[in-house]
Amino acid sequence: MAAQTEMMRKTTSEKPRLLSRQGFTLIEVLVALIIVSVGVVSIYSSFISISDTLARMDSHNRSILLALEKMWEVQEALMQPDEFKIDTFSGELKENNRYFKWEFTENDVEDYKSLKEITIKLDWEHGRRKGNVTATTYLKALNTE
Repeated sequence: MAAQTEMMRKTTSEKPRLLSRQGFTLIEVLVALIIVSVGVVSIYSSFISISDTLARMDSHNRSILLALEKMWEVQEALMQPDEFKIDTFSGELKENNRYFKWEFTENDVEDYKSLKEITIKLDWEHGRRKGNVTATTYLKALNTE
């Protein structure tokens, strides 16, 4: 009988160990699921933020290139012998769901009749994102006397 009692003690003392080795509790599974979910949502929101930043940078870079291109066009027009009025040099462009609008202003530089201060203001819109670029340069016009 002592052997039987000893055997019962062993089986009852081993039973909780066997139950704890069979799997995870519901609480452990839920905590693990919450941790994984928070991680996945964080990574997903980071990708969305990076994508938005790249789109904004792309529109900004495109507007800078467009402003430089228009500056070269104005410089080329000022080098021509015919009269050129910069006030009429403005425009709009739509490409790939982006909308660009630019306008130039011209100011004379004191003591230098042939030197012009040219400023371009370029506004852009891409979906809900908006931005602008302003650049100023000095150009020497050959058509002034």
